[in-house]
Amino acid sequence: MNKLIATSLMIMGIGVLGLTACSKKSQDAVDTTKVERSFQTAPEAEQGQAEKIVAAVKSRDYAGALASLQTLAGQAALTPDQKSSVQDLIAQVQEQLTAVAGQAAQQANQAAQEAAQAVKGAADKAAEGASKALGDFQKSLKK
Repeated sequence: MNKLIATSLMIMGIGVLGLTACSKKSQDAVDTTKVERSFQTAPEAEQGQAEKIVAAVKSRDYAGALASLQTLAGQAALTPDQKSSVQDLIAQVQEQLTAVAGQAAQQANQAAQEAAQAVKGAADKAAEGASKALGDFQKSLKK
């Protein structure tokens, strides 16, 4: 039973490491330079918002970045260049959210299948051991 738990934990750990590696790779696909460039001359408040959004994207907090981007996009004082860069970044962040969710679902499914196989293997061994014990017990009664 302890072996089964250890195997399951190991499989889940591998899945988490894989998700982290995939997330790291996908982070590089989000280009924040347009937003950074278009907000360099913006008023301080908008510049601060843009910097927080960029930091959220770089730390892979896509949900937080998306919420802040949508708030920023709704501000009437944005220049056409700023609006365009915000809309572009929203599209990239949404794409990353979809990709990360898909990878997580795929890895969770794989981990579940591997855990099910490990449980089946452990159950088969337990049944085999119980059958052998029953046979030994029956032999001991005949003596």
